[in-house]
Amino acid sequence: MRNKTVFLSLIFLLSLVVAGGSFGKSFLMRECSNIAKEMKRAENSLRALNRENDYWDAEIAKVHAPAFLREKAGARLAPPPSDRLVLAYQITEILPDGQKSTKRMLARRQGSQKTLRTAQR
Repeated sequence: MRNKTVFLSLIFLLSLVVAGGSFGKSFLMRECSNIAKEMKRAENSLRALNRENDYWDAEIAKVHAPAFLREKAGARLAPPPSDRLVLAYQITEILPDGQKSTKRMLARRQGSQKTLRTAQR
């Protein structure tokens, strides 16, 4: 009788372990499936963002293309005449007392580089 009780107890414990293991395995498989679905959604979202990024890159490249700029500017896009071209210079000198002296000059591009204005700091 005692052997029969021990045997039934072992069978009961074994069936509990098997049932717990199968429930645990199904739970883990369900979690793996949910994680795989989330990863798939994230990958699809990333693909959509990459497509949108490529679209905007193409639009920006189109706007910055020289042909597009020429078309938008028309006849207004031309080099400036030489009498309107102004060059800016900044000259920094160190004075004998050790202080810095900065001069800013604007000059027109003509036969001689005539200085228009000099600003000193």
